[in-house]
Amino acid sequence: MARGFDQYFGLPYSNDMIAPWVKTERPLMLYRNADTVERVTDQSRITERYTAETVKFVCESAGQPFFLYVPYAMPHLPLAVSAARRGKSAAGMYGDVIEELDWSVGEILRAVKEPGQDANTMLLFLSDNGPWNNLPQRMLQQGNEWWHTGSPGPWRGSKGGSYEGGFRVPGIARWPGRIPAGQVLRELACALDWFPTLVRAVGGTLPEGCTYDGFDLLPMLSTQAPSPRREFFFLRAACPRAFGRDHGSSASRAARASKASRRVMR
Repeated sequence: MARGFDQYFGLPYSNDMIAPWVKTERPLMLYRNADTVERVTDQSRITERYTAETVKFVCESAGQPFFLYVPYAMPHLPLAVSAARRGKSAAGMYGDVIEELDWSVGEILRAVKEPGQDANTMLLFLSDNGPWNNLPQRMLQQGNEWWHTGSPGPWRGSKGGSYEGGFRVPGIARWPGRIPAGQVLRELACALDWFPTLVRAVGGTLPEGCTYDGFDLLPMLSTQAPSPRREFFFLRAACPRAFGRDHGSSASRAARASKASRRVMR
């Protein structure tokens, strides 16, 4: 609420900030705005409840401009899934959680489409970091397994590191009529770019007198123009760890992307 939002529903931090994974006696609480709703002892319905609240908000906002941010609690550890989807996937608990997220996004999209808001709504889906494959031993309790953290695919590294597996994540942008469906872009971009992109999408302008770390990605998304981002700095423990730069044409940048991001400063 102190960050400019009108409403809030969810956990105040990640879902592992309770014993035995963290040394604390504080219980995990669910909040509505600044008020506690209940103490969470069973996380299996969190995704369902987030989905219901999101759909309700979308329906109530029909015909009005809105910004909605839905940070799911899972697949962060500990994993939990509703009884209706438990054991349904071919990939164990992790697969069940991912399939429930897929269901949730489908429900939100349905709520956007029903009042005819589809063509006027941009939807973004992305991860904040790569898998936590280097998780500490304290997390491997009460049913948590290291493979519950997911996979970086072909990339080296994991969350918190300076290799691509730690920060190279999928990103999906959907806006019927503005962003062509089915395209796959291999340009350099990061989450910092979504702020100026969204400002541009709604016809706004960035306040003057500030230096912004992001770039407007709309030309890239709508016309496959080259990404305006050429460099990527990232930190670990408040110290610069790496710097990547991308040069040249779109094709050559795609070929060199993995090499550029591995220029590590020690």
